[in-house]
Amino acid sequence: MKHELFFYEFETKYYQWRLKEAQKEYESGFERLSQMNSYFVRETLEAIKALSPEEQSRILPILIKKSEEQFLELLGDSLTDDDEAILKRFDIAKKNQDLRKKLREQEKIFKKYPKNKLRKTIKNALNEILQPAFYSDICFDTQINHNWKISTFILIEDGYSYYYSHIICRLDENNTETRVGTFTINLSAWLALYPSGWIFMSDEDVYQSANAITILCKYFIEAFTEWNRIDF
Repeated sequence: MKHELFFYEFETKYYQWRLKEAQKEYESGFERLSQMNSYFVRETLEAIKALSPEEQSRILPILIKKSEEQFLELLGDSLTDDDEAILKRFDIAKKNQDLRKKLREQEKIFKKYPKNKLRKTIKNALNEILQPAFYSDICFDTQINHNWKISTFILIEDGYSYYYSHIICRLDENNTETRVGTFTINLSAWLALYPSGWIFMSDEDVYQSANAITILCKYFIEAFTEWNRIDF
């Protein structure tokens, strides 16, 4: 398969997968996003709640479309006027002064923890559920099959937050890796929100966030494996 055709088919399939996950997220009542104790995700969910039920069902797919506008042109698709109107109401909701005040008050009780505590907590959670072979601190690879590998990275930002991300790599016959898709994939970026990390207000938040990240990593790896059963 020619290089350009492969990437076009991958991006098309990946885009459709994101839309499917956005629908699942809405149907679950934004269950997975609600687990992300992230300033930006909390802001986004509060803004979504201000929309009508129909708009809530459509906003994540619209955000995904917005993030893929150039690719949509290749597909002969684009945001509709109705999509743009919903997006505008969503942006207005995010700028609501009462919401800004509420989030600023929450910021005052964020706590900072020693990096070694956060590192130990997240490693313990990952070991319990995924049992990965770590390298270069909290990084690990998952071989999907002879053609695909997912690399996962956990970053700790000054003791204030965790960030996690996946990179999808295509392997050729010489086992040479080529990254495909976006450089940083985590739940929020997958659903067209900015990459977001977990922040902490208590010791319980630290442990809950470590378990949540681990479960989301497991979900993504398993979902990619299932999604990619029909290989390129």
